[in-house]
Amino acid sequence: MSLRTTAANRFDSFNVYRTFYKKVESHEIEANILVPKGLKPGTHPVMIKWHGGGLTAGTALYASWFAAYLVPFLHKNNAIAILPNYRLVPENNGDDILEDIADFATWFTSSLPTYLASREPHLEIDFSKVLVSGESAGSWLALQSVLSLPRSTYKACMIQYPVLSTIDTKPDDIIGGEALPPRKIIDDFLANLVPGSIISGATPQSETSSRRFYAHNALQNFLSLTTTDRFDD
Repeated sequence: MSLRTTAANRFDSFNVYRTFYKKVESHEIEANILVPKGLKPGTHPVMIKWHGGGLTAGTALYASWFAAYLVPFLHKNNAIAILPNYRLVPENNGDDILEDIADFATWFTSSLPTYLASREPHLEIDFSKVLVSGESAGSWLALQSVLSLPRSTYKACMIQYPVLSTIDTKPDDIIGGEALPPRKIIDDFLANLVPGSIISGATPQSETSSRRFYAHNALQNFLSLTTTDRFDD
């Protein structure tokens, strides 16, 4: 089996299971499970991966944002991957995301073993070998996971090109090769949000939403608890 992949076949070597780890009102927040095909019976390590997207976009099973090297990494370590979604800004805020991190950890330790047994009864999770990871904004969630949860929850943390705090911007800054939008676009977008909307996954067609909320330092208004605050503790 070749473990060299493109986005089109990124998950072909895995059995993929989709479930949810919590409900907010009637909205289910997904947890996706990747089990390498042909994984031998027994107890196996786990990698939890939080997706990036500037906290404003992205979804866990978006193949283009699942790095190609993670496929052989999981197979060579006989590891299972858990890919959770979380509530996104601006419909939600930083406290909501931190709540999702905590609720995911509860589901992971208490409910996932039963769910996995219902799909792959020959497999168990080695809770002494759990890696929590993330890229870009997902690194923020990975770090918040290890900072806010009991030390025994996760064995190791791996972050890739991390976003560790909000980014100060000026109106004439260039982000992602494009100019920031005028402030009015942000204000109009926020004014049209439906109160109580819950978004926990948004397939990123472009970086537009992330640029929009990094503009004029708008994103930090939604992060009532920032990474810097937590580090200062």
